[in-house]
Amino acid sequence: VIVVEVMGRDTGWVAIVGGLAGGADFILIPEVEVPLEVIAEHLEKRAQRAKSSSIIVVAEGQAFSDINVPETERDAFGHVRLDKKNVAEFVTSGIERLTGFETRATVLGHLQRGGSPTVFDRVLATRMGVHAIEQVKHGRFGRMVALQGNEITSVSLRMAIQNSPKKVNQELWRMAQLFY
Repeated sequence: VIVVEVMGRDTGWVAIVGGLAGGADFILIPEVEVPLEVIAEHLEKRAQRAKSSSIIVVAEGQAFSDINVPETERDAFGHVRLDKKNVAEFVTSGIERLTGFETRATVLGHLQRGGSPTVFDRVLATRMGVHAIEQVKHGRFGRMVALQGNEITSVSLRMAIQNSPKKVNQELWRMAQLFY
């Protein structure tokens, strides 16, 4: 079993999208608490079906009521330093304890931000840049360029910073569970 920890302090967007795209066998996001026993049962069922390897993706902000993950030092903003928390290690040791399966942890951290931009990325950056210039030309300041659906738009900075983090859509979470 490989446990891959990805960024995601408050929301599981990176975990859910990366897990779905990468064919993960289980995805853990901060929006939904899943007891380790449920993960262990899933892995044991996979083993009974001769599935000898599994990938679990876990967001760094994942909380577990059945694991005591100690809080460590805090950053300049008062947030727990998640790079010191290492949720993947706690998931790994829990799975090994419950199943006896050899389990390894990999923490991607900021490494996952790397990589070459895709064609979509390049076109999106161009579209957003053009929209930003249009905002300036029309004297519309105090706005942030945004992608909503497939449309480039802008929202007020006040609205952008007042909204709480956008949580993973529960429909997307339910879809991910279909593959368990």
